[in-house]
Amino acid sequence: MSSEYNYDTWRSRRVAFLDFEASGLSFDSYPISVGVCFLHSHDTFYRVIRPHSRWHHWDPAAERIHGLGRDYIEIHGQPADQVARELLDWLDGSEIFVDSTTMDSFWFERLVDTIHERRPELNSVPAVCDMLALLNQRHLGEVRRDVSLRHPRTHNALEDAQSSRALVRELLRPAPVQPVAQGG
Repeated sequence: MSSEYNYDTWRSRRVAFLDFEASGLSFDSYPISVGVCFLHSHDTFYRVIRPHSRWHHWDPAAERIHGLGRDYIEIHGQPADQVARELLDWLDGSEIFVDSTTMDSFWFERLVDTIHERRPELNSVPAVCDMLALLNQRHLGEVRRDVSLRHPRTHNALEDAQSSRALVRELLRPAPVQPVAQGG
């Protein structure tokens, strides 16, 4: 097993898991909440994001999935530029992992564009899980099923980031040793 992919080696790394919920899936969509957790810390970051003045798209189907209404985020959300600054501070020096590099990159870019910053590089949770399962001799489907029972995807940005963390944590561990069958 490659030492780059075992739990002890990852102890020295600042690994963050990031997830967004958004106003929809179109090119005009924007982030409405963000959640971050870390591999080796109980610290978390969760913000509801008030839409920037340039953001207008709203998909009622997306609202039914994540449960955050447009009125709610307008009233309870924090300004997008403020969230962008806080988020970049929280993530400073971290290796950042996301479930969907395509969509999460898009929404992260929209958010940090409000302060004219560049978003950090994002790494793929599915890609690292594939590698970890292979190197640690784990059956990815079984591990994913077992972890999802304890940490289901809820379409809450923080809870979904924590679900990704739980999956990676489990895959960093080697496969349990199976008892040897005694012949008769």
